[in-house]
Amino acid sequence: MKAAVYYSTGGPEVFRYEEVADPVIRDNGVLIQVGAVGIQGGDVLNRQGGALASNPHIVGYQVGGVVIATGPKVTTLQVGQKVAATMAFGSHAELVSVPETSAFAVPDSMSVHDAAGIPIEFGTADDCLFEFGGLQAGETVLIQAGASGVGLAAIQLAKQAGASMVLATASSDDRLERLREYGLDHGINYLNRVINCNFCDTCERNRYFDIGLSESYSTCSCCHHCFSQHDRRLSDDHGFWIKRKRFCEFLMLSNSHCQCV
Repeated sequence: MKAAVYYSTGGPEVFRYEEVADPVIRDNGVLIQVGAVGIQGGDVLNRQGGALASNPHIVGYQVGGVVIATGPKVTTLQVGQKVAATMAFGSHAELVSVPETSAFAVPDSMSVHDAAGIPIEFGTADDCLFEFGGLQAGETVLIQAGASGVGLAAIQLAKQAGASMVLATASSDDRLERLREYGLDHGINYLNRVINCNFCDTCERNRYFDIGLSESYSTCSCCHHCFSQHDRRLSDDHGFWIKRKRFCEFLMLSNSHCQCV
């Protein structure tokens, strides 16, 4: 099969498009003909300096495609079925082999191209908002990096769950405007304004936030009063969501200005 591979980490120039051995199908797994690849920030980080699990290494965490073979112990998926799948590495190729439990059936109404962008982004956002954040209808959510994959997913999920207001940060007004069709109520362009402890005054309906969703680690600890007494702050560490202290890290992106007042 053809695959995008590299033998050492570095810039984009390390990529090679080469013939490699087809993956081996597991007894409890499926072989997928890749139709689309979901590209993650982790893909870039691995290519820049991550560990190489194979040599040559095929990067990539998720795909959308069609099952072309199944192992003898597979019970829920069939040849010809559209699926989305996740894996530790290997998606940037014509074929992938994954356990049955790592592949998810795609409805007829959805293309494999759309499905390739769902598992990690929506799975991460769902874990943050509901499993760890405990989002309830009527609460207010602030999402950092709203135009990212996880951010876009979180906006849609929060709105569908009945959040009374969904706020998000992004680096341009155009991005914020495009997010409105997905459920954004109030956007903050962090490049053209100082984000300070009183910025939530700009939102007439709410003074406090119930849940903050962050993909960065900059912290302005004196701003914690921007959150309500029972706030939940959750942070994404390359796909693993952790419940942390109640600071307003959510208000700050790594390249935004923090003015504590």
